[in-house]
Amino acid sequence: MSEHHHFAFVHGAGHGGWCWYKLANSLRENGHKATCIDLKGAGINLTDPNTVSSLDDYNQPLYDFLSQLPLDQKVILVSHSVGGGSMTAAMCQYPSKVSMAVYVAAAMVKPGTIIPPILKEVLKICSGMIETEAEKIWDFTFGNGPENLPTSIVDIPAAPEADKIPRVYVKTGKDNMFQSSRQDLMVTLWPPAQYFLLEESDHSAFFSQPEALYKILTEAASSISP
Repeated sequence: MSEHHHFAFVHGAGHGGWCWYKLANSLRENGHKATCIDLKGAGINLTDPNTVSSLDDYNQPLYDFLSQLPLDQKVILVSHSVGGGSMTAAMCQYPSKVSMAVYVAAAMVKPGTIIPPILKEVLKICSGMIETEAEKIWDFTFGNGPENLPTSIVDIPAAPEADKIPRVYVKTGKDNMFQSSRQDLMVTLWPPAQYFLLEESDHSAFFSQPEALYKILTEAASSISP
């Protein structure tokens, strides 16, 4: 009998928890639990995006969800695109609540490291990041709201416990937003425990190949205890 897991999904820019509905429904139909988070100002979250002044503020719904989990429960976090930065931040904040982290064509850069120049272009497209050599990975302060350029950046060292969480990377093979070579570079710089390739997927695998992504998630999850 297969084990059942609790998956929690973190959307990328321009999306909300709604974008995961195909995967969430498939997981629930097969006995798993699925929670789709709306970060501040996204989806049905009623916060005015113009009032969100920091990444931690933007991520607060995710932090709240993890902090309210029962002591004996963990979740498998799944993120997309720049949602990978939010997921990594949450892993550093609540490592005891996360059993696995899955990056689906998502920003997977170790906290405390400088973004390689070759990744700057795609991250600028995804997050509106200004190109400065001193910029660090993902802890931006959005003083003018998350839809505008960040007003400051803080470098936070990786939490040792968060670095022990098994990571999975899912590469999208026909992604016109996040080029193949740049996804490969992230995998090389911070190697995950598991790696999967969706050869025919565009950037939004949850729309273009939900069945294949479902199989990957359940296969990856089978390597851990719920």
